[in-house]
Amino acid sequence: MTWTERSRMNRDRRLIEESFPVKEVSVESAREKNIRHGHISTLHIWWARRSLASSRATNYAALVPASENIEDWDRKRQFIAEFSKWENSLNKTMIQRARKDILA
Repeated sequence: MTWTERSRMNRDRRLIEESFPVKEVSVESAREKNIRHGHISTLHIWWARRSLASSRATNYAALVPASENIEDWDRKRQFIAEFSKWENSLNKTMIQRARKDILA
């Protein structure tokens, strides 16, 4: 591998490689498992089901570039924590912002 290829790989780091709000997402994942009214998991009990909160959060963090500065890093971590909440799973504004961040 050449120096240029290594340098390009280092610049293409993803947020999930640098920082991920594990505690916040874990809290939301546990809370989501306890929701019983109007939740897709109530359709059929699947014992090994993974929460959608952690799926949304990890997918977003894996697709978004790592932050260049501390303000951007903090903003993205806060967004992940909010985006992982069940109430925001269909929030069109948050979904549009996630798409914009991913495609940027």
